[in-house]
Amino acid sequence: MKLLLTSGGLRNPTLINALLELSDKPASEIKVAFIPTALNVEPGDKGWAIDQMLRLRDMGVAQIDIVDISATDKNVWLPRLEDSNVIFVNGGNTTYLMSCFTESGLVDEIPRLLKDRVYVGVSAGSYVATPDIRFNTDNTDKVLDGLNLVDFGLQVHLFSPKFPVAKSEDAVRERVKGCPYTVYALDDQMAVKITDNEMEIIGEGRYLTFEPK
Repeated sequence: MKLLLTSGGLRNPTLINALLELSDKPASEIKVAFIPTALNVEPGDKGWAIDQMLRLRDMGVAQIDIVDISATDKNVWLPRLEDSNVIFVNGGNTTYLMSCFTESGLVDEIPRLLKDRVYVGVSAGSYVATPDIRFNTDNTDKVLDGLNLVDFGLQVHLFSPKFPVAKSEDAVRERVKGCPYTVYALDDQMAVKITDNEMEIIGEGRYLTFEPK
């Protein structure tokens, strides 16, 4: 299984190169299925989401197919995911995204799809890959099970003033109290790269590690 779980997307050359390495293809042969679903219930400007697609375009990928798993039936979205090399799950509302993964049936297809595709997560798209989504920023007490693709948790947007729960080391330390697994807090220049059973934290920013107690 090959995963690139980012906080803020492909924001620097290190993360872009990691995607190319995981794909094991030149950019000109990469076909991306871009899942924007987490944005559906988020108000406000979406320029940052457009930026994600522009970075992919600027990489020179062969195709960017926008696949909203909540807007079409499985017989429409599944062949389009199967046609991709990279499943790129964008950010937004984590609870809504995880609910859509479950209700659409994608949660059942992911293990098969990821046998020969790369999964890229951005914010909510990274949260859903973990055991549960307790560290979301959706202003909800609902904690859904995640995809459990990894055995650790993530706190994204570290040191970002836009996300008070992650604005400082003390804020994150308070938030992870009682968590039964290791949590990596990533700023928006960082990611966790998974290649089969090997895990590496990469990027051009800062991160913190919190072990369970």
